[in-house]
Amino acid sequence: MLRSKRLDDEAVAKFKAPAKRITLPDPELRGHYIRVTPSGSKSFWAVARDPSGKQHWQLIGQADSMNIEDARDKARKVMRAIRAAIRGEVIADSSFEGVALDWFERHMVKRGLRSQRKVGAYLRKYIIPAFAGMEFVDVRRKHITTLLDRIEDRHGVRQSDYGLSILSGICSWYAKRDEDYGSPIIRGMKRQKKCERDRVLTSQRCGKLTISLATSPSLHY
Repeated sequence: MLRSKRLDDEAVAKFKAPAKRITLPDPELRGHYIRVTPSGSKSFWAVARDPSGKQHWQLIGQADSMNIEDARDKARKVMRAIRAAIRGEVIADSSFEGVALDWFERHMVKRGLRSQRKVGAYLRKYIIPAFAGMEFVDVRRKHITTLLDRIEDRHGVRQSDYGLSILSGICSWYAKRDEDYGSPIIRGMKRQKKCERDRVLTSQRCGKLTISLATSPSLHY
């Protein structure tokens, strides 16, 4: 939290890179915030609720290319636009839902992918509700694994892995658009093993394959 009653460009410049991303309120303008990332990047944000009550976080600009007074002026316009549901002044929604739907529109719909109906239904039924109200960059591996566990318990491994593939696509897409973002998806998160999925290999043949590899004299560990 900011203790000073005033915040100027000099004070913003002195913010040190934290261990984790922090969001600091501007004491001179309610709804205006300064975000500082571990890389030292500083940006201005505005938050307000639309007529339906949904909260929106909007990027105003980077502190290295915009002074705080200009950021406040733009933040006021953006907050008014959000409250009045005027899209012209509103920049991309940085919530998980906003980013996920942006990815779906740009990656699936505009490219005319055949799987868009199935992916869209899964996204809206399982993934978006799980991260409702969260900023996209705040969704970490622990949140994703919790969701995948729940889907696996209720609907099976295949459905869980399908959700992982969608999340992986969204995270990779966003990482290409934001140099400060690192995808929480890593190798090994898939639940279903290859031999379990392969229709050619039966469980018995998988077992034989495992035994033959383990007992092969040509393999050394």
